[in-house]
Amino acid sequence: MTQSESRLGQYPGIEEIQKKIGPQQVLVEFSKFIGDTLIVYYVTRATIVVQICNMSFFHSGENHSSNTLLSDLTEARGMKKLASSNVDLLPDISSSSLKKFVEIRAELQKPSLSASSRIQIRKLYDTFIGSKSDVFLGKKEIVVVPDGVFNTIPFETMLCNDGESLVQKFNIRYTPSLWVSEIIKIHQSMGMNRPGIAFGAAQYETVSGLNPQILSEKELRSLRTQVTEAILSVHDLHPFYAKLGIGKWSDLLGTERETRGIKTVLQNLQICLGSNVEESTNKSLSQSGDLKKYSILHFATHGIFIPEVPELSGLVLSQLKSVVSEDDGYLTQKEISELALSADFVCLSACETGKGATYEGEGLVNLTHPFFVAGAKSICVSTWSIADEATSDFMIEMYRTARDNNYDFGYAISETKRRFIRGTIGNGRYKAPYCWAAFEYFGN
Repeated sequence: MTQSESRLGQYPGIEEIQKKIGPQQVLVEFSKFIGDTLIVYYVTRATIVVQICNMSFFHSGENHSSNTLLSDLTEARGMKKLASSNVDLLPDISSSSLKKFVEIRAELQKPSLSASSRIQIRKLYDTFIGSKSDVFLGKKEIVVVPDGVFNTIPFETMLCNDGESLVQKFNIRYTPSLWVSEIIKIHQSMGMNRPGIAFGAAQYETVSGLNPQILSEKELRSLRTQVTEAILSVHDLHPFYAKLGIGKWSDLLGTERETRGIKTVLQNLQICLGSNVEESTNKSLSQSGDLKKYSILHFATHGIFIPEVPELSGLVLSQLKSVVSEDDGYLTQKEISELALSADFVCLSACETGKGATYEGEGLVNLTHPFFVAGAKSICVSTWSIADEATSDFMIEMYRTARDNNYDFGYAISETKRRFIRGTIGNGRYKAPYCWAAFEYFGN
């Protein structure tokens, strides 16, 4: 039995999944790569189609060093790779196919796509959508369960036969895994008539003592053990970030415009700016029960993913040396999962909040995962850094579209991408995938 068959049978049964799929939806789940071979499942309410894809067409048979490719992949995903670290971020995929994914992702982050990249993205469409076009007839939405390297390329960017992006044909949403979708199902919506809260313009002062000390796998193992123990007993994790050379953050100047712009669309929105964007603010709201009153949580702050020590991944809130606090300004995955919230929608507009690691049976585990555990029903994350103005305009338009469409955020995110592509937002400046493809919607 393949990994995906196991997951489909366990979290939950396939018949149960089909009952939950809408009449105009197609669920597309990617299994684990084995060399150049990939198994893809297409599930609708009435049918199940399995396709075995050979990705050798994706390259010309060249071979590449795994170490070099790991470096390229981590750089393309915005990750930090520690010296001498042997953390396995590579899926079981041939180095040649992997190189193509790395190249395409790098191209998507440029102001325009090269002709060769357009050809490769078109090949992805032909393989995964065009070859099964009958499955998608009459459908309006694709729900993607990505795996491994498919976490690096937004599905929306695949180019159709007529040259349009896939998002121009379908609404697209993601779920990290079928197990996570079961978590989301148990969260009851308390209605969108509640207020929202947005955090932006966090203030950062460089923490002293940045001195990377992790030079070997042995030191990294020791650090992991220390972090695990510290998370259970103390609040301040600054010394561990400092050992990794992490602690210098730039102010995100455009996030105040972003949060104030959202306020013009959502009148019932509270905004929290500057030094007030504190870790303690979120924790106190949670402890008092007030965090549950918000239907929307919006974080326009830095995000960080550290694959070697994922426990240190999280949101980077205000960090001021002049403020004495037992908190360190990092809202880690564990701390996020312990928040008591009941949000219908959480938006993490900062860069790299969509990064994560892939685990057997659980799919992508990133900052979406702890928010779902804490009580969120849907989440928008960003998988790479985008210019302030484009991000601000995207978020404001997305919330306006959601407000005007019964707060269907999945639809609103896809529709905002289409408006960017058409040039109706930004006077044509935001047509390239770089400006819109990084924002991904996760939810049932």
